[in-house]
Amino acid sequence: MTNSDIADIFSLTAKLLELHSANPFVVKAYQKLAYEIERLPYDLSTKLAEFKSFELPFSQSSIEKIKEVVYSGSFSVLNELLTKTPPSVIEMFNIQGLGPKKIQTIWLQLGIDNLADLLHACYENRLSDIKGFGKKTQEAIQKSIEFYYLSKGKLHLHNAFAWRDTFLNKVSFPLYETGKLLTWDNYVEILEFVTIASPEEVYAFFVDLNFLLIEKNEYLSIFKNAENVTVKVYFAELNRLQETIFLHTLEVGSKLKFGTNIAPQHRYHHDAELYYSKYSKFIENQDIKGLVHCHSTYSDGKNTLEQMVKACLDVGYEYMVITDHSQSAFYANGLTPSRLEVQWNEIDQLNSKFRNFKIFKGIESDILRDGSLDYSVDILNQFDCVIASVHSHLKMDKQEATQRIIKAIENPYTRILGHLTGRLLLIREGYPVDYQKVFDACARNLVAIEINANPYRLDLDWTLLRQAVDSGVEILINPDAHSLEGIKDVLWGVMLANKAFLTAAEVVNTKCLTEFEAWIKQKKSART
Repeated sequence: MTNSDIADIFSLTAKLLELHSANPFVVKAYQKLAYEIERLPYDLSTKLAEFKSFELPFSQSSIEKIKEVVYSGSFSVLNELLTKTPPSVIEMFNIQGLGPKKIQTIWLQLGIDNLADLLHACYENRLSDIKGFGKKTQEAIQKSIEFYYLSKGKLHLHNAFAWRDTFLNKVSFPLYETGKLLTWDNYVEILEFVTIASPEEVYAFFVDLNFLLIEKNEYLSIFKNAENVTVKVYFAELNRLQETIFLHTLEVGSKLKFGTNIAPQHRYHHDAELYYSKYSKFIENQDIKGLVHCHSTYSDGKNTLEQMVKACLDVGYEYMVITDHSQSAFYANGLTPSRLEVQWNEIDQLNSKFRNFKIFKGIESDILRDGSLDYSVDILNQFDCVIASVHSHLKMDKQEATQRIIKAIENPYTRILGHLTGRLLLIREGYPVDYQKVFDACARNLVAIEINANPYRLDLDWTLLRQAVDSGVEILINPDAHSLEGIKDVLWGVMLANKAFLTAAEVVNTKCLTEFEAWIKQKKSART
């Protein structure tokens, strides 16, 4: 089990305890345990396997519970809670905006124990008069449930690729990916493959991986597993193999026709031929020279600053902009001015130690409700780079949200706008923004926009990237890394940029260290 798997078990326990009105101190203890496990810089299961539990920063009681979870997948407290909670009630925790208290009211006061009935209750306006809800809350719950139903059975791109790798690493017959695995969509409903193998070979392979055959004919077989992952395999003769792969990378129902010279990820765009004639090459992962937007244990990251630096060096990067959370982000252990000084001192020490690599002093500043940034001017002026991001008050209307973001853009200390729409793919939609007004404000104020490469965000979306660049906005591809593993997420942002026909020259952090340092200094002198 990964640390996230273990933390999820204790987080669910805390939610169920609160749902059943347990002692608040007990609830908080489990919440804290989940949080601390999630932040560990090492694999907890490995530590336990090495019989080094005495090194763990937990009480003996917690360690025993952790062991039970690691070795059995659950533990006694959770098991007891699960026996008295219908699975359909537990499913409600997947709905954005529904916490234990609200679910308790819905279940015990209204007698609703499943999402279908809850959605029907929203349609019939039965929640708006209940204490703690109201009309706006009811509308938000209804929208979240509808979004949840639309998202079921879909895989984020990185998870789809993980399943693909599982199949390709185990298969003994030719199996070729097609569909959205090749077109690099933000999420994938069905994993599609083409094969020249026999239906019997394909059937035996997927059944061995615990998939069930749910449909078949002479052209294809469809499989599904208990995790709702769907796989479609097309059968082709050898002489029609490439044609079959090509045909299934065209948008369904599209009238666009391209030659095979157009890469699959570019076949959604009617101007693909134009971009291919204009550019000889689009951005690739190896073009990235440094990472911007990284977190450490100074805020809510899992790894220390030095560990993050060494991981960047291992990849071959030349620089990193460390951007832990600002002080208003109390939920993410945001940095107070005194803790900033401690971090800056460590950065100076590390820059002396690693002479062929530079750490820039940055911050991910919350954009406050009124559009202002955290910290006073004298502190903001000491950062090399400020990423301004919205993390709270997400329910503004389009005009309010746009004005708020533009005010942050106009702040002379803002260098980069972080995850512009605030979306979480398959979890919540982004807040409404007038994109063109934001792009124009960024171009006017020399503020760049990031592609947040976290696979749950992929924000700014590829459909808006070319519009931003054509409006004069500079783009960075940032992993928003909260761990060593998160550093690799830059790949998904590169794929997004490539899909939008961006070249290496159009992405700021393809610059080498000397060029990037000059970019930082130029922005600072131009605006402050």
